[in-house]
Amino acid sequence: MRGSNILDTNGNINIEPFVIPRLDYFILSFHEPVFPPNSLENNTNALINAINKVDNLISLGHLGNPNYPIDYEKIIKLAVDKDILIEINNCSIKGVSRNGSASNCQSL
Repeated sequence: MRGSNILDTNGNINIEPFVIPRLDYFILSFHEPVFPPNSLENNTNALINAINKVDNLISLGHLGNPNYPIDYEKIIKLAVDKDILIEINNCSIKGVSRNGSASNCQSL
């Protein structure tokens, strides 16, 4: 399973719109190779814009990543309003990947 990557602050993603309705699961995340880490404001806006562009989003991935600070209150409220899950990856908590994520994941 692979997720969709946010490409820019406008919330564009790397999956063509015609593909999205065909997906069983749709997870949205930030990844360094396609969206360089940015400010809290820009990361939050990018995530909000991406969330608002799709109808069948199931989950947000890797929100604890310290390279992508976000406004947790805004994102959690939007996720609750749209029935979107928030993934907490066990590798992030254990420090296997996305080092420094554990405290952010606990905050979520």
